[in-house]
Amino acid sequence: ARQAQKVDAACESMLNLIGQGHLNLFPGFDSRLRVYVVWTQGQRYGLLMNPPENTNNMLTVRTMRLYQEAIRLFRVLRLPIVSFLDTPGVDPRVDNGNHDSIEYLINANRAIIDYPYPKMGVWIGRGFGGANTMAIPAVYGSYANYTLLDKTTLGVMHESIITHLLAKSKRLMAEWQQSRLTEAEDFSDLVESGVITRAIPMTELPEVIQDFLVNTTTAPSHSDLSPKAVTRTHVAQQTKQNEQDKELEAALDV
Repeated sequence: ARQAQKVDAACESMLNLIGQGHLNLFPGFDSRLRVYVVWTQGQRYGLLMNPPENTNNMLTVRTMRLYQEAIRLFRVLRLPIVSFLDTPGVDPRVDNGNHDSIEYLINANRAIIDYPYPKMGVWIGRGFGGANTMAIPAVYGSYANYTLLDKTTLGVMHESIITHLLAKSKRLMAEWQQSRLTEAEDFSDLVESGVITRAIPMTELPEVIQDFLVNTTTAPSHSDLSPKAVTRTHVAQQTKQNEQDKELEAALDV
């Protein structure tokens, strides 16, 4: 109960910082992801947020199903979207794997890539492995990617896991420790490589979101993927998705 109260307070604090009001969508669907429509200075955007201060933000099949449903709704509403990522990664346990978690992750990534309206990602905490794609990288057509200073830890996996895996190899352990010396605490190495647009303090979040909303257009755009990457299966899925979007649009009367 204390953990839940702490998470709720952290979410409200974050929402109050980045907007003047918000609507919680899909409440109770999944504890690892919260979906909101946020309005600020006369504009609205969709927010996908791993709850800050929530220790168990590991992505499951249910979480990735929610990503897809939320993106589908935001697409019909023609909203720009912002993704706040704080997760240790995809749940590796057998029960989750038995439900085709990798396939769900791929489909969630596809939904982000194909999203035709402006999108942006912010790391607000942990970011490890393939789950980092949920922060909408530049290759997915993101307007920008930011990371919060003093809040974010990024990597292929947590250093405690790497230390455990390399413990029996002095050579690999030495190589990894040498590599760590090149990592900049202010993320300047990742900024230089183009992975991150800029590292910012939390107080700057409203400014970068407003910049995103003002300097992008809600006119639909198309995926930058090459034609070879568009398979027959994907075309069939997209056709079905378009039909479902029309049905949802009619139901919402937008």
